[in-house]
Amino acid sequence: MRRRHLLICLGLVAVIVAGLRGVSRLWRQQQVTAIALAGVPELPELTRWPPELKKELTAAGGAVVNSPAPVKSLARLATLYCANGFTTEGEQVLAALRQLEPRNARWPYLLADLQAHAGKDAAPALRHTLELDPTYAPAWLRLGEWRLDHRDDDGARQDFQRAAALAPGNLRASYG
Repeated sequence: MRRRHLLICLGLVAVIVAGLRGVSRLWRQQQVTAIALAGVPELPELTRWPPELKKELTAAGGAVVNSPAPVKSLARLATLYCANGFTTEGEQVLAALRQLEPRNARWPYLLADLQAHAGKDAAPALRHTLELDPTYAPAWLRLGEWRLDHRDDDGARQDFQRAAALAPGNLRASYG
């Protein structure tokens, strides 16, 4: 009798644990979806742009909305906005990516690249990139360039040396 009672209790515990796992997964997926949707900006004014860009942006945004795993689609959307100089929209998408993958150094690096091209201060995003991945040579190069622009020759030299040590075949790093 005790053994039967124990088996019933263990069965109930297993069912409860499985149910809680399912609820947890569903809750996490809803969080991911909400973050991803917040990362999809409204289309900017595109009248002077090729119609293909509007088509690509619309498709990439739709892929985010319809995907159960939206990071890849958000990355595509970020690439489109960043490559075409849409700073505000790119920052919005990258903010969502940084929330979804906070340990991925790619997202703050792309943010730094976007900010640098827009004439903004990219140093904080570069430093964050290097906190996440101190072996990422392109970030050391960018930081060195930023330091040169801000007349920090010693800091730039150190950054270029780090980049050259990490990517010995990179001529930009070697000649800083």
